[in-house]
Amino acid sequence: VKLTNGAVTRWDRFIHQANMALRMRTNRVMGMTPFEILYGVKPRVPGITQAPILFDPVDIDANMQVRVKELEKLGRTREAVTVATEAAKKQMAQYYNWRVITDPLKPG
Repeated sequence: VKLTNGAVTRWDRFIHQANMALRMRTNRVMGMTPFEILYGVKPRVPGITQAPILFDPVDIDANMQVRVKELEKLGRTREAVTVATEAAKKQMAQYYNWRVITDPLKPG
């Protein structure tokens, strides 16, 4: 509703902005954005100027080695995210289930 500026009937025009906002928001449990977890690099915000990389001298072997290291790190990161997500799930279940009163009646 915030993105539509009150025009809730035109929500479909803002779906791309909402999707980008969700993908670039840092998750509390993981400490990373979903984009970082998926691709292993920080997302680049459109419109933010940065140095053009097309004209920089490129060392293909060095770039390949860096990318291999990033991909290895990505695997470890995904494992850590899985562990952190499971721990957070257990913690949330414990927090929300402590109020549940079990039914003393048995079926039948």
